[in-house]
Amino acid sequence: MGNGIEQSIRGDRELSDAIGELRQLMYRDGAGTWFSARFTVTAEGKADASYNYDDEPGWDFPPDPQIYATDLQAFPRDDAHVPEWLRQKVRDHEAGKTE
Repeated sequence: MGNGIEQSIRGDRELSDAIGELRQLMYRDGAGTWFSARFTVTAEGKADASYNYDDEPGWDFPPDPQIYATDLQAFPRDDAHVPEWLRQKVRDHEAGKTE
């Protein structure tokens, strides 16, 4: 892919709102929505996106398990589509554990 520069964009409210709306629009009944995404834009203007529907996101600072429980309520999944790591986060929340 050549000599690229990888940069994360954080803190932009408008971008954050747009990403939240995209998660809602991409929700699949019973299967949920994605947990994380990677958006790539090249200097030439080519754009690409990939979405993670199953794996735990690699957070710099992991969120409290309540965040995962709330997300699962907002974007319900059938039992077959709930990854084990997410089940554990919800159990941790129910047990009152925090990160």
